[in-house]
Amino acid sequence: MDLKPISLSCILILWLPLSALSQVGCAYSLRLYDSFGDGWNEGFLTVTIDNKSENYTFEDGNIREISLFVIEGDSLSISFTPGFFAFEASFSVFNAEGTEIFYSGQDPPQGEVFRTIITCPPCPNLLLNGVSISQIRHDRARLSWIPNDTNGDYLIRIGNTGTDPAEMPEVRVNQSFQYQLNGLEEDRRYDVYLQAVCSDGDTSGQIGPFTFQTLLGKDVGIADLINPVSDCDLPADASIAVVLKNYGGAPQTLIPFNYSVNGVPGAVNQPNDGFFTGILSFDSTFTISFDATYDFSDPEPYRLKIWTELEGDNNPANDTFSTVIIHTPLIQQFPYSMDFEAGAGGWMIDESESSRPSLELGTPDGNVIQSANGGLNAWVTNLDGDHNNNERSVLLSPCFDFSQLEKDPELSFFLWVSTESTFDGIWVEMSVGGGAWTKVGKSGNTGTFWYNTVDDIYGDWWSGNNLFGGWRQVRHPLTGLAGQSDVRIRFVFRSDEAVVREGIGIDDIFIAPILESNLSALEVAGVSGSDCGSENTEIVLTFRNEGVAPQKNFTLAYQVDDGPVIRENYSANVAPGTSADYTFNATYNTSMPRAYTIRAWTELAGEEFISNDTATWVYSTAGPGLPFLENFESDEIPEDWIIDSDLVIDNGHNSGSYVLFDNLWKDDTLFQAVTPLLGALAADDTLFFSYRFVNFMGFGTSPTILGDGDAFYVEVSEDCGLSFNEVLKIDAGNHQVKNTLTRVAVPLGDYEGQWIKVRFKAVWGNGDFYVDLDNINIRRCPANLGLRASVSQPSGNNNDGSIRIEGTDGIAPYNYTWDNGNRTASQSGLTSGNYAITVADQQGCTDVISVVLESVVSVGERVSRINSIKLAPNPSNGHSILDIEMKNPEDISIFVFDTRGRTLRSFEHRQAASVRRELDLSQFANGVYFIRIMAGNEVQTVRLLKANTR
Repeated sequence: MDLKPISLSCILILWLPLSALSQVGCAYSLRLYDSFGDGWNEGFLTVTIDNKSENYTFEDGNIREISLFVIEGDSLSISFTPGFFAFEASFSVFNAEGTEIFYSGQDPPQGEVFRTIITCPPCPNLLLNGVSISQIRHDRARLSWIPNDTNGDYLIRIGNTGTDPAEMPEVRVNQSFQYQLNGLEEDRRYDVYLQAVCSDGDTSGQIGPFTFQTLLGKDVGIADLINPVSDCDLPADASIAVVLKNYGGAPQTLIPFNYSVNGVPGAVNQPNDGFFTGILSFDSTFTISFDATYDFSDPEPYRLKIWTELEGDNNPANDTFSTVIIHTPLIQQFPYSMDFEAGAGGWMIDESESSRPSLELGTPDGNVIQSANGGLNAWVTNLDGDHNNNERSVLLSPCFDFSQLEKDPELSFFLWVSTESTFDGIWVEMSVGGGAWTKVGKSGNTGTFWYNTVDDIYGDWWSGNNLFGGWRQVRHPLTGLAGQSDVRIRFVFRSDEAVVREGIGIDDIFIAPILESNLSALEVAGVSGSDCGSENTEIVLTFRNEGVAPQKNFTLAYQVDDGPVIRENYSANVAPGTSADYTFNATYNTSMPRAYTIRAWTELAGEEFISNDTATWVYSTAGPGLPFLENFESDEIPEDWIIDSDLVIDNGHNSGSYVLFDNLWKDDTLFQAVTPLLGALAADDTLFFSYRFVNFMGFGTSPTILGDGDAFYVEVSEDCGLSFNEVLKIDAGNHQVKNTLTRVAVPLGDYEGQWIKVRFKAVWGNGDFYVDLDNINIRRCPANLGLRASVSQPSGNNNDGSIRIEGTDGIAPYNYTWDNGNRTASQSGLTSGNYAITVADQQGCTDVISVVLESVVSVGERVSRINSIKLAPNPSNGHSILDIEMKNPEDISIFVFDTRGRTLRSFEHRQAASVRRELDLSQFANGVYFIRIMAGNEVQTVRLLKANTR
């Protein structure tokens, strides 16, 4: 047994009153039961021991164990106070030997139900909850317990965790209730057992193990960062102050510590700087600053790491403190305009206030939010997809100094809302001086297009499925902010646990006092009377006089795509603070199915601010495009469908999933649903859908046998729904009688190059049945699913590698089939080897990705054919030197590949005893790369971290 001699120092402590020490103590126990499993529902026991009462209950579960320390001769009484559902409650009382001496039965009566006088065994077991191990250091610990006999002896056994107590050394101590365990090994787990030898010679049972772990002798680290903190206007010579902590068991001194910013070491000149020369006692801290300062004056995030470098510290896990310091820009010049074309401009996601955020800055590429309001960039929840469930995204502004403004400024921005109506939405808040956040404005109050509904939980917000039909400028005064020097604004997006859409977009933020001459374009729209467009679509511009002076006789203009600019004069008077609609005389032909980008703007001579003059709207006459997939799982009527008002989307009547359905009978004889415009079709396109007829009686479990007049039709319109031609009829002659969905395919080759609408129609002839429609799909598979693999290479021969597969094209969600049988997106516990994963999207398009995992060795590790591998510098800014020393000349192949397994560089060396080669990765992004060295049948891989220096 690997133990040092352990010395036990005896220290007497009075745990009990002197009157109690001469008496025998022991432990009785209570066991509380609840037959339903939800606790006692406000019921409780009152336990009185020697005229001292305590209440006991439990809030959840079926059972609770309670230990009671009692003294020989004490009186014990128990009373029951019932709560709700008292018939579920019962309890038992056990004496010190574990024998049940009372059971209440179900539904105990109210009041006292049990009374007895305590009797303890001559030498009872020590109390389990009376044993404690404290003051644990690297070489010692203190053991204490509540005695059962003040005149007795106690046997202590201690050894490595897992050791049989019979093999542990035994120490016998007399009349003492606390002992010092000395001579322990550092960073080791020990088990302790206790047994009493009472004064009458009887022996109690042995209790234990009580397990503890000693500390390391040397274990220090950085516990916290005091300065700097994220703020506005950080200095160019900021001091870095940190908290050193001693996590180990021995006092420490002469502790080196260091820092880096964005991966670049700080200018710390040790030992003159970054060197603690005081005494850091056990579990103590000390705040200390570097002499070397750092320039945090550029508005950007700074990744700051601070660490200790104490020699002999074998626990690196707590050495380093990492954080991100954000220098937020201070805005003092107004008007303020931010279009995000040059970057975030100090706007950022507040990670501390966000949960599962998808809001990101970039170029929108969704099916609904397809572009920024102006330029390329906007903040959008998932630039190319849907937001998350249970999401809270908080977009935080720079700091604003309004101290020079005499009047309150006004906030305006362009907003796109495409959310689940009433359940997901966005609102705006403001904070002064770092204080509480308050909501800006109310719906139906002041402002322009400011909030559209009031939620039961979140209050006033914007919420709706494509609420404005595109980008809409909204505005509201920032009441009470004139003269304030420290103001922050934030946008808060919140979603519930179900139904996702593309969410929200934010662009072109403008903050300014109200100006003399300022026209703004609020929105532009095309009006054709048909979702397929027309040859004479009217262009309507809504604009507003944001200034304090009335305006008239100015120019309004519009342009569609890159076509000619149309300018027309507006002669009517527009009063300050009022809006007007103008329909241009010149119409535009939108009859060709496609998306039209319409820009309209105001032109006012002498205008003081022009950034808000333009409104943009993407007007699509092309429907949702192909591929097309609708499975009704959103539980909402799909956008741009024309559906009979009595049709329902639900997952009832044993449908198995959400379907579009109707109950047809003599009073409801028709089911009709028309898709949006779909196209342009290719020669090999096929329409897939699933349908079902099931009887009303039996609630969907009994299939319907179609009778005379019962039928299901698929019809196609080539003229935007004005007329339809039948392409499929399902009736008693070809209907499959079953209570599950039937999958049907309809070739569309006859409509090559055309745009169509599809009508699904069911008619009633007799009976009473449900008609279900689901899984409507015109498949278009991309060239590939854009599969990407995130890998963690295994170390040596260990099974600690992992792979995660992500699809970026096709229609999510995806199904995964691994060659080892796994069917999830990720897998861990992997060893070296080749892995093939087949991925299928929701419409059945497939792609395969192959991933190679190879064990990674540390640089410099000796292997069988290779004497040494050296790679320096590592991390590097993109230029490193690879040195390989062989035991004997070998053919050597070198490959450089990224985390996706793509080969970036390759080199060959014939019969080389050594290789020295520069690796240039300067043209690649920062991140982790792998260098694979192949010599004969041996393969070794090393990691290289590329991180550009500041």
